[in-house]
Amino acid sequence: MGIMRVLCAVPMFMLAAAAFAQQGDRPGETQPPLPATLEIPPAPPLDPSEAIETFSVPPGLRVELVAAEPLVIAPVAMEIALDGRLWVVEMPTYMNDLDGSRELEPTGRIVILEDVDGDGRMDTRRVFLDELVLPRAVSLVEGGALVAAPPNLLLALDTDGDDTADVTTVLDDSFAGLQSPEHAGNGLRYGMDNWLHCSQHPWEYRFHEGEVQRRAVPAHGQWGLAPDAWDRWYYTPNSHPLLVDLVDKHIVAKNPNQHDARGVYVHVPSDLQVHASRINPGVNRGYQPATLNDDFTLRHFTAACGPVIYLDSVLGSEYEGDAFICEPSGNTVEHRNLLPREDQAPEARLEAGIGAVLASTDERFRPVQAAVGSDGGLYILDMYRGILQHKIFMTTFLRNQVVERKLDGPVDRGRIWRLVPDDAPQRTPPDLTAVPSDELVAMLGDDDGTVRLLAQRWIVQSRNEACIEPLQRLFDSSGS
Repeated sequence: MGIMRVLCAVPMFMLAAAAFAQQGDRPGETQPPLPATLEIPPAPPLDPSEAIETFSVPPGLRVELVAAEPLVIAPVAMEIALDGRLWVVEMPTYMNDLDGSRELEPTGRIVILEDVDGDGRMDTRRVFLDELVLPRAVSLVEGGALVAAPPNLLLALDTDGDDTADVTTVLDDSFAGLQSPEHAGNGLRYGMDNWLHCSQHPWEYRFHEGEVQRRAVPAHGQWGLAPDAWDRWYYTPNSHPLLVDLVDKHIVAKNPNQHDARGVYVHVPSDLQVHASRINPGVNRGYQPATLNDDFTLRHFTAACGPVIYLDSVLGSEYEGDAFICEPSGNTVEHRNLLPREDQAPEARLEAGIGAVLASTDERFRPVQAAVGSDGGLYILDMYRGILQHKIFMTTFLRNQVVERKLDGPVDRGRIWRLVPDDAPQRTPPDLTAVPSDELVAMLGDDDGTVRLLAQRWIVQSRNEACIEPLQRLFDSSGS
C-alpha cells in the first residue's frame, strides 16, 4: 500500500503532528492528503529521445534538443557568447536529496558548449570554472567572465586561450544565497545602457578596463529578469508572471530618504492561469484548495521564473515582443502577449490557442530559464529533476510524494531545448568576433534583439576605433 493511501487512513491529528517535520510547514495548518482514488501518472526518468515526445507546442513550432547530459547537468542560467557558443551555469548540488545534504559542496561549474559541426546541437563541453558553491549567473567580458558564486562576484580570466579560467579575482562580496538559493541575487544581464542588471540584489555593475563599478538599486525580483526592446526590465516573483520597472531603478535608489518607489516593480496586469498537460499534485502547497484545479492541474503561477521577451521574428510575427515565462511546478513555459498601455505597465494577456508555448507530461521537466538565441530560436534550460522545492520551504505534503514516487533521483541530468518554426530553415548563429567593423555596426539594426545587443557589447568591450566612423554615419543617417 502506497504512502498516499496510508495517509488517508491515519487520524488527522497524527498528520498535523507529522507536518512539523519539514521547515516549510506552517504551525497549526493541517495538510490533507491527496484522494486515495487519485491516479497519478508515473514519472520515471526519461532519456532525451523519450522526453522530447512528451512535449506539446502550438501549431507551426517544434522542439529540438540542443544539449543533454553528460554535456550539461542541472543548468540554471545561460549566456550566448559573441561567437555563438553557450556558457552555462550548472548547479548540481541543488537539492541533491530530500534534505539538500550536499548543497554546500563546491561542485558548481561554468561550462562552455559548442556546436562544432553546425547542425544546431552541441558537440563539446569545456569546464571553464569549477569548484563553485551554488553559482547562479555568468556574464561574458573580454578575456573571460564575471560569475556570481555567493558570496562573491568573481572575475575569471582565461589568459592562455584554452577556455579554462586560470586567474580568478573577487570583485565584490555582497552576493547572498548560500542558505536560500531562490531568494538571492542573480542575473548579471547586459542592458542597452551597458550595465549588468540583477534580480534580488542591491547592486548593478559595469565592467570597464578590468575594473567593476557598481550602483545601488532596490533589491526586488526573484529568479531571472529580462529586458524589452526599450530596455525596460521585467521580473517574475513566483506567484505573479511579470512585474516591470517603468523607470530605471537605480534612479529610485539615489535618494535614500525617498520612500516613494512608484514606477519600479510595477505589477503587469496578467492572466495568471497555467496550462499544464499533466496533473500537478506534486507542488508544495497542493493541499490548499486555491493551488490546484478540480482536475489537479496547477491553477495559477507558483514558481514563475526565468522570463524572456522575444525580440525576433523567426518564430513568427505572432510572437514578436511577447513574454515567455518558465513555470517548472506546472512543467510548462507560458506565453503572454504584451499589450502596450500609454504611461502604464503593459498588459500580459493570453493568446487564444497558445497558453503554454511548451508543456510536458514529464513531471521532471523543470524549465528555469528562457532565452532568445542569436539564431532566433527560443532556448529553454531544463534542470530535469524530480525535486524542485528547496528544503527550507518544503512541506510534509510534498515530501511524502517525493518519497512515494521516488522523485529524489537522479540528479545528474539536464537538458537545453529549443523552439523553432516547423518549416523555416535554421539560421546559423553569427560569430561576431570575426565580423568586419562596418558589418558589426550594421548589426545594431538586426531584427534579432540578441544579435543587436551582442553587437553593441562587442563594440563597447573591444573598444575598436575602426567602429567610430561607421557609428557616426549610422547616427547621422538612421531613422531608428
